[in-house]
Amino acid sequence: MSGTQQVAIERAIARLEKAGRLTPEAVVTAARNPKSPLHGCFTWSIRQAAQKRWLDEARELIRSVRIEVRTTEWTVEIPRYVRDPAASPHQGYVSIGQLRSEKDVARELIRTEMLRAQTALARAKHLAVVVGLSDEIERIERMVIRVTGRAA
Repeated sequence: MSGTQQVAIERAIARLEKAGRLTPEAVVTAARNPKSPLHGCFTWSIRQAAQKRWLDEARELIRSVRIEVRTTEWTVEIPRYVRDPAASPHQGYVSIGQLRSEKDVARELIRTEMLRAQTALARAKHLAVVVGLSDEIERIERMVIRVTGRAA
């Protein structure tokens, strides 16, 4: 997406915000107009959109399968299936049980999860500047970076 397209999209969304509450429904309604800068951001083929949605539902279904893991100190319920780091660039899932015997893949999974946490913390840190909590988030971010390094 070009910078010009991004600016047009941002302006269109800002207009929707000014018109009332910004909702996904309002964005879709505005995007239905072929002249809207938002129009090209959507899959308008019903067949293609349905396929994408079905894949999202399949991902939700896979993630809904949970197992309980108990140690001598605690019990935690976790997803039975997680994204398979070895499946890149194609998406796939692997069971937690299988990861126990594939230590390298398990470490890559933890590294990926920690990178996801870093991304969330970076976003939170930027938002926290507004309320004066960025120092606390920076401390947490440094700890996550250390753990990510250990998993590499």
